[in-house]
Amino acid sequence: MSNGVTNGSTISAVRVTGPKICRPILVEFRLAAPEAGYRIAAVVEKGCTAQNDPIWKLVFDLYKKNNGKFEEIVHVSFKAGAEDEKKGIEKIAVDGVSKKAAKVLKSEVFPVAKQLENAEPTEAQKVALKSGMSKATTVDLG
Repeated sequence: MSNGVTNGSTISAVRVTGPKICRPILVEFRLAAPEAGYRIAAVVEKGCTAQNDPIWKLVFDLYKKNNGKFEEIVHVSFKAGAEDEKKGIEKIAVDGVSKKAAKVLKSEVFPVAKQLENAEPTEAQKVALKSGMSKATTVDLG
């Protein structure tokens, strides 16, 4: 019987003491767009403050097929402010984009983002995008 360590693998385990640790991450998910000729990438970004507190963001990138290649046309970055938004984005990073969250991104964020292909966002569009992104982060929490 083997001790389970036959492939040259190693492990290191140490107890961490002292100041808190924050490790940045970047996780990308591709979603089918609700219209042909478009592609959606949802990205979870975890950054860190100087005090090692996490900063959670959900990014929505919209691509449009142009001359046979997908080109990014709109970038929406949502920084979580409320605790439930932070927890929701962390959940997406671990579990992936759920069907509920994907539905929100496709039905509430995509139509507004699509309007911004050749225009700067209006205040109403910014509010709609923020609302849709926030909803996508929290739809699976309750």
